This record gives sequence, C-alpha cells and structure tokens, in this order.
Amino acid sequence: MAMSGDKNPWGGRIGAAGEQDTADPAPPIVGETSSGSPWLPPAKDEAARRSAGLDDILRQRRGGGKGGGDPLRSLPGRAVQGAWWRWALAGSLCAWLVTTTVHVVGQGEKGVVTTMGRFSHLADPGVTLTLPWPVQAIALRTAGKVEQMAVPEGAGENLLVTRDGQLIDLTFQLRWKVSDLRQFEYQVSDPEAALRSLAAAQMRAAVAELPFNPLWDGSRQGELQARVLARTQAVVDSWRMGVRLEGIDITRANPPARLGPAFSRITEAREEARKAQERAQEWAASALEGARAEADAYDAVYAQYKISPEVTRQRMYYETMERVLANNPKIIAEGGAVNLNLPDGGKTPTPPAAAPAPPAAPAGGKTE
Repeated sequence: MAMSGDKNPWGGRIGAAGEQDTADPAPPIVGETSSGSPWLPPAKDEAARRSAGLDDILRQRRGGGKGGGDPLRSLPGRAVQGAWWRWALAGSLCAWLVTTTVHVVGQGEKGVVTTMGRFSHLADPGVTLTLPWPVQAIALRTAGKVEQMAVPEGAGENLLVTRDGQLIDLTFQLRWKVSDLRQFEYQVSDPEAALRSLAAAQMRAAVAELPFNPLWDGSRQGELQARVLARTQAVVDSWRMGVRLEGIDITRANPPARLGPAFSRITEAREEARKAQERAQEWAASALEGARAEADAYDAVYAQYKISPEVTRQRMYYETMERVLANNPKIIAEGGAVNLNLPDGGKTPTPPAAAPAPPAAPAGGKTE
C-alpha cells in the first residue's frame, strides 16, 4: 500500500514506490553538527553558550564530575542527615523544657518563683513545676539556717573611739537568719552588705558610749553586745529586711598594734596585782577562820564558867602559868634569879655560859 507524503524519521518523505524523495534534504551524518537534532552533541560554541543543566549542577557538587557515578545516589544520605538534625533539635527542645519547668527544692530550702522578673510565689521543699524560662524562673534560697557574718570583713584593724577618747581594735561576729524570704530578696538590693554596714555603724555608736578599760578587760562587753543587738534589730525591722538577729559575739578587743608593748607591761602589772589580791584574800579567809575558831573556844569556856566560875578560874590560871613557865626557865625571887628544872618532856633549860676571864697582865708591864 503506497503511502505518499509520509515523513520519515530524518525529515524526508517516502514516495509511492517506497523510494526516498530526493527533494527533501538527506539525513544528517554522524559527527556533523546540527542544532536541530536531539541525538547529536551540540557544537562547541553552542555548548559554551547554553546554561548548565541538572547533571552539571550535581556533578559540580560532587567534585566537578571527576569521580564518576550517578549523582542521584547521594540523595538518600542527605535526607538521613537532615532527619538527624531534626531529631537533635527536637531533643534539645525537650531538654530545655524539662530543665526550665521541673525543679527540685531540697529540705531546708525555699524556691523564689518569679514571672517575667516579678515575684510570684514561694515553692516549698519537693518537686515543683513552673512555666518555661524566660516566662518564669526559680531561685533556691536557704530558709531558717543561722548564718554568721564577720564584721568588719577582713583581718585588718578596726579602730573605734571609746568614751574617754582612746582607740580600741574591736571585731565581732553577727549571727542572723532569714525570717521573711520575700522581703529579704526584694526589699534591699544587697541585704547582706546592708546588714554588715548597719551592724558596724551601731557598734561604733555603742563603743563611743563606754570607756576603754571595761571593754578591754571584758567586764562590760556583754552590755555592749546587748546594746548593739537591740539597736540593729530595730533598724532592720524598720527597713523590713526580713532578717532576725540571733546574737553578737565580740571576737577581739585589743589596744592598737602600735601601743602593744606599753599595754603588755600594763597587762603584766595587772596580773601581778591580781595574784597579790588573791593572796590577800586567802590570808583574810585564813585569819577569819582562826578568829571564828577562837570565838567558838571562848564561847565554850564561857559556858563552863557560867556553870562553875571558881573551878574555871583556877583551871585557866594553871593553864596560863604552864604556858608562861614553859617559855621562861628563870623566875625572879628575893635571892635573885633562880633556874627552874620544870618537867618539859626531858628538856632541861641550859644555864647561861660564864663570862670569859680577862687576859693576864704581862710581868713588869702595864695593861692597856
């Protein structure tokens, strides 16, 4: 069956006898450049002018096309890598939510919860939940624990003026605890520094009311501590700091360091005076005890005298003569001194030694 006018794949027409129409151009030869055929490579100038295709882009991403292989094979790995980053981001988000919303308040602590920077409420010990940060935040604070504060801070001298115009190096420890956590956190910007400054000022004022010696020897330190404690607590309450003072302990009350040698001599003199006073007190106690014993003995003799005055009088006479004669072996009588050998337990009074004779005068001479 003749198909005249049909086109062949190369652009020519087939005639009625099946022969190719010579009127149409011949099919292109392989190697010949033709911009109209999709099966032939483009010309060099045409390839330089055309834009990059999808294969060129993938080849450049894989290193310029020198490695060979199909560039589409790397697409599943990139998809897995993108999924890993999504899982990491989701995990980080979950961790952020857990750490900023779940809080554990320990025993003896309180949690100060704030909403957008403003106080919200206090959290009791245990597990508490809040909104994520920065909507809500929580700060843990120790509640009910007695704290100690050194005033002044540091180990240097703290010279204060006493009432009599002398200087004393005085430091102390302040014991305090938080009574109202909300007031303590928000009433004063730095409550601990304010408390230290306030206690130091009250101590300076109280020292100026007392003389040096009672503060140095410690006789009026208790009075000083009570004054400072009461005055500081009054100011703290007026400021509404949420602090309760537990006590003040003076840790050092010494003269200035430059006057140390002079005050050391004073201390030694005071120590000697104290020892002498103790010896005097011991002697006074012993003398008083002896006097009381003599008084008791006199009372006993007087009671016997009231019963029998004559017999008691004779006995007292004999006892007195016995004591006198025991200490004096000689008595004065009409004929002169007489030695008495009294029974004294075997001890006989020794007669006085005779006076030595004067030396003899030399013959025919005079004595000088």
